[in-house]
Amino acid sequence: MLLDAVQLQKILPHRYPFLFIDRVLSATPGESIVAQKLVSIGDPILQGHFPDYPILPGVVQVEAMAQAAVVLANLSGVFDPALHNCLFLGIQEAKFRGPVVPGDVLTIEVKAQRMGRIGKFSGETRVGDQVKSSGVFTAIIDPKRSDAGALREDLRGVRGAAARILRTARCPRPRARERSRRRCGSSRRREGAVEPRARRRASARRLRGDPRRQGSAAALGEVVEEAGGDPPPGGGVPCARLSGRRALDAARLGVR
Repeated sequence: MLLDAVQLQKILPHRYPFLFIDRVLSATPGESIVAQKLVSIGDPILQGHFPDYPILPGVVQVEAMAQAAVVLANLSGVFDPALHNCLFLGIQEAKFRGPVVPGDVLTIEVKAQRMGRIGKFSGETRVGDQVKSSGVFTAIIDPKRSDAGALREDLRGVRGAAARILRTARCPRPRARERSRRRCGSSRRREGAVEPRARRRASARRLRGDPRRQGSAAALGEVVEEAGGDPPPGGGVPCARLSGRRALDAARLGVR
């Protein structure tokens, strides 16, 4: 026996009742490993799977293969339990060929197809010479984060999310951004152009400074004199008696 249950707990983060390897029989670093699980009626999972017909679930067999792969990665110098977490990425080609019942000694053999930060393994479980399950699975070795490093990463994530929210709030849709660019471009092309409201204000200032407005009393007298006679008590003379530019001037000066 290469490793017993106590030594395995120094490599694997799993603990009872989720530690599904009892011992390691042999291992070739970087290549393969052979481990065993002793199936007992006292296993908590067998109390409900199934009460009248206890069999070891297939997912537990796959998990046992994955735990054996983690031990192989540790013996190969790829995984350090103090520095890394090892997580499932995927399971392919899983097949279950027969039930595993209490009293069986489940032999777990795992071979490395690719070893590294992302590893790929093929596994097989047997009871004696009978194959019970098999599958191909991938896992990732993820570095553990220190508290300070985790805080820095979280802050970076918050800043990035805030920047995205601000960009979206300024211009929530691509079409709106495009319209905004077109408006900005047209404003640049109209350099020196005055907005309609500004034009109205400038026109009002010009009218207020018009000499005809400033000398409205004199101009009104001229218009009334040309129209012939004094203005009526109601104020002003009828514009119908004027014509041309004088009628326009009379309208501006308040002559009716």
